[in-house]
Amino acid sequence: MPVFIRKAALKAFVLSDTLAFCISMAAIILLVYANACSNDEFLISSALKTSSYIVGFSVLATITTFMTGVYVLILKESLWLAITTFSLGRAVPIFLIGYSEWLEAQRKALKKQKSKSLAIHLVR
Repeated sequence: MPVFIRKAALKAFVLSDTLAFCISMAAIILLVYANACSNDEFLISSALKTSSYIVGFSVLATITTFMTGVYVLILKESLWLAITTFSLGRAVPIFLIGYSEWLEAQRKALKKQKSKSLAIHLVR
């Protein structure tokens, strides 16, 4: 019998663990199916794009699973460590979102610079 069954953190752990597993399996099945139909380029492209989004959600669920599992186990013994672990885990998605936005801005700036360079070259 689970000792922490009434704790909200354990319920969050179980739900996020289930979600991470199911979403990961969905991405794998989608990729295997697309590979089996390897002559359909549209299907392969769609499966890759969809799988990348699905895996992103799976990663978030996996991070949540880890954080809530550690939190529920060490909360009574070390509150500061539980809070620190939880905070560090939440920082990862924030970092990744910030990095992807920065990368997109860099990509747009490079594209704009290339189009200016091309326009100058065509004028000459």
